[in-house]
Amino acid sequence: MATNSYTYFTSRKQGDIIYLGQDAVNEASYAVSDFIDFIKNSFTSLFYLLFIFYLSFWLTIGVIILGVAYVILIKNLLFSRVFRNSSELIKANMERSVVYQEFITGIKTIFITDSVTIFRNRYTSVAGKLLKTYTNVNALSKLISIVNDFIMFSMIALGAILLYIFTGGNFISYIGIFGTLMLALYRLIPCVNTAQNNLQTVIRALPALMLIYDELQDRDASYPHSGISHPNAGTGKKYSFRQKIEFRNVTFSYPSASRDIIHNLSFTIVKNKKIAIVGNSGSGKTTTANLLALLYQPKSGCILIDDVRINEINRTEYLKSLGYIGQETFIFHDTITENIRFGLERTNEEIIAAAKLADAHEFIINTDKGYNTIIGDQGLKLSGGQRQRIAIARIILRNPDILLLDEATSSLDNISERKIIDSVQKLSEKMTVITIAHRLSTIQNADIILVMKEGVIVESGTHNDLMAKNGEYYQLYIGQKKDDLS
Repeated sequence: MATNSYTYFTSRKQGDIIYLGQDAVNEASYAVSDFIDFIKNSFTSLFYLLFIFYLSFWLTIGVIILGVAYVILIKNLLFSRVFRNSSELIKANMERSVVYQEFITGIKTIFITDSVTIFRNRYTSVAGKLLKTYTNVNALSKLISIVNDFIMFSMIALGAILLYIFTGGNFISYIGIFGTLMLALYRLIPCVNTAQNNLQTVIRALPALMLIYDELQDRDASYPHSGISHPNAGTGKKYSFRQKIEFRNVTFSYPSASRDIIHNLSFTIVKNKKIAIVGNSGSGKTTTANLLALLYQPKSGCILIDDVRINEINRTEYLKSLGYIGQETFIFHDTITENIRFGLERTNEEIIAAAKLADAHEFIINTDKGYNTIIGDQGLKLSGGQRQRIAIARIILRNPDILLLDEATSSLDNISERKIIDSVQKLSEKMTVITIAHRLSTIQNADIILVMKEGVIVESGTHNDLMAKNGEYYQLYIGQKKDDLS
């Protein structure tokens, strides 16, 4: 799962992915175990059948005919229904996972909008569907066992009646061979029953197996430019950034899009310069940042660092040199210390020093347990500005060459935004900074501002240069000023 591309995760429901990675894998593992048991029990059944054949040829033929008729009956009437209902069971499980995951992820909005009842009703509906399909599958499974037991006792009773009839009641001399046959049948039928149960489990898990198989076979087949598992994840040319980053005739489109999001895009970022990319929603600025972060690969053209294609550079080394702060800071359910450390091997003293530089130390020590405070999934106990300062502290620990800011302050109030901007400016004095911005007031000091519209750069220059042109940037800036005053 972890080797899939970013597109894989953005194009699917999270609940479906959770089901596939957990429940479907568990069901598949049970199916493999039961398939092995099915082979073992099938061979044991074959041994008993050969033993019966040795005792009585015609009885063996009768057992085989009866067995074939029984298999056809069970296959057509029961196994096919087990498979259909198992497919419905998997769909119901996936729907349940989706609703549950959406409820947990959106818990704040759900509570604020008083939508708990709506989600409770959604969950009750899918849980009811799950209960119905689960009951059907288990009822069919029990029915097969009941039929098996009925057939076993019917054959013993029928054998006794036939023995009595054919011997005219004088069956004492045949009682030994009859007892041996009955014992063989008594051993055979449970083995067949167990093998059938194993097969039934495999059939129940077959939809999950097919789902996993399809995922493995079709992994990213529909996403040729999505940056699947990078070929240079641990290999490739050594990362080195001394001069410039260059976008050269880059074109990109999302798999489901009818047009290119960015088209023939070319620009250069000089090392240690501050670059801003601005534009209206849908202009392609965030996509440009995503390409630089290796979340996607261009459809055509290339990105180069010091004239080396970025997809030829050691991916691990490159990403370690890239710092990223986006609109949403990822916070996991652990202490503040571990959220700042974020997998790096750093001492507590280094973490505290990074927090101080990020202007986070003061609010951290005022929490219940300071740096050992558990801050909840997605940082629900922190404000937006506090989460961003945690992100800045992470960046300080990484000390990257390139800092990518993707509308990092767009969801903050003006005071928090000013503090974050000041912290970033102190942090990035010796870094190459690429800022994706919606609020133009935050990027006026950039060395170069690139203005994008419909996937191409329409203007570039400093803030003063662009304002003097009275063009696209000027219109964006004046429009935001009017919005701020209204």
